[in-house]
Amino acid sequence: MAHYYEALKDGVIEPRHYVPKKSNPSETRGTSIHDVRKWWKEGRTVCPSVTTVLNVLDKPGLNTWRVDMHLSAAAELAEQAAAELAEQIVLAGAWRFDRRLFLDECKRRTELEMDKAPAAGTDIHKSLEAWFSGDLVPDEHKQICENVATEIVLRTGGRVWLPERNFLHPMGFAGQCDLSGNGWVIDFKSKQTADKFRPGKMAYNEHRMQLAAYREGLNMPNARCANVFICLEDGQVDFHEHAESELATGWEVFKCALRIWQLQNGHGPGGNYGNVS
Repeated sequence: MAHYYEALKDGVIEPRHYVPKKSNPSETRGTSIHDVRKWWKEGRTVCPSVTTVLNVLDKPGLNTWRVDMHLSAAAELAEQAAAELAEQIVLAGAWRFDRRLFLDECKRRTELEMDKAPAAGTDIHKSLEAWFSGDLVPDEHKQICENVATEIVLRTGGRVWLPERNFLHPMGFAGQCDLSGNGWVIDFKSKQTADKFRPGKMAYNEHRMQLAAYREGLNMPNARCANVFICLEDGQVDFHEHAESELATGWEVFKCALRIWQLQNGHGPGGNYGNVS
């Protein structure tokens, strides 16, 4: 889902990820580019998030995972269909394979599985925000938060941090940084199971682009940048710092992606998201 942020007149940056439904204003839906274009016409300063901008780029790893999920769902359904067929043959009933229903069910199961990871990631992000803000953390997340904090102190020496800091850059992008301060910009990434957790092998080019854009957006262009990977199953933590050369390249690629996003969506330099001082 695309995310957007708005710069208000008092300098506050607020997320605009959801809007009320016309049919039922008490419910919300994800903000669309049509909503954003309407706001631009009204003169509002609204920008896409860094991750929304990066969605213009292909993600081979994610694509492979999606294919695997669809194949897994298809295999599971095929096993169930075979069992049902055998049962109906015994009952002398009719059995008909419906390709459309089969494909729809594969997609439904895959989407359900894909929703689990973001939901779990959102929960641990909220707990980490609470931890670094000095607030109460759910019991089930206390040990993970302590593991993360211990590793960050060990690797950076910093003990006081700014969690979930919003920004909006005059070039036309925005975002929310998980953790910043002490000359560092840090982003958390979670893995649900231990079998998917591979220390030293989980950082991708997209992570470098994201952090490079974050440090520019936060006006910390010389900050050191790291991803902290977290295993939700067993609490493992892997701190991965990105080299300065990788961040410099990531920033150049991000600027290209930003220009593509702006050209695709009809808003570029000089648009209403400028002048955000």
